[in-house]
Amino acid sequence: MGPYTRAWQGEGSGIDYETVARVFGGLVVRASRAGCAGVRVFVVASRRYIAEGKVAECLDFEAWLGCRLRETMGLVCAYQRSDLEKTAVLKGVLEAHGMRFGLA
Repeated sequence: MGPYTRAWQGEGSGIDYETVARVFGGLVVRASRAGCAGVRVFVVASRRYIAEGKVAECLDFEAWLGCRLRETMGLVCAYQRSDLEKTAVLKGVLEAHGMRFGLA
């Protein structure tokens, strides 16, 4: 298991919310110690989870995470165009990120 997988799943087989919260929290602490006001994370995890057929797991997590972000953590979630061309995936992305699109 590589570091990317451990950052999202811990030692499990699915996204572990507590593990990700701990990893992201650590990034904010490190940025603060370095004199930075915050950190921005560019996430491409959806590519892997959607390819594995874990669309709901990925989008449920992104919705959960988006509600917990603070001014010290900016997050950009990237998707492949081919995934967004699937109606169910696009609908899920818009719902998961509704507050950022004014849909909430």
